[in-house]
Amino acid sequence: GGFDGLAAEVARVAPGRRAVLVTDRNVFEHHGSAVRTELERGGREVLELVVPAGEPSKTVARAGKLWDALVRAGVDRSTPLLA
Repeated sequence: GGFDGLAAEVARVAPGRRAVLVTDRNVFEHHGSAVRTELERGGREVLELVVPAGEPSKTVARAGKLWDALVRAGVDRSTPLLA
């Protein structure tokens, strides 16, 4: 598939067992499952943060909600974030 090797590349630059996937709903519907599956195949636990598609979601308020979700999940600077 189109994401073969993604898990290995993420592991190369960010060892660990977790990863965060941030995407909009449209991209997630087309690629989210494949990305998640590839990362899980590489031994990652994947946190998915999916926002509504479109310009109205590109706000400071939405960014704040994403930051809050990352903090609640215990994500730190060593956790790779794919967007």
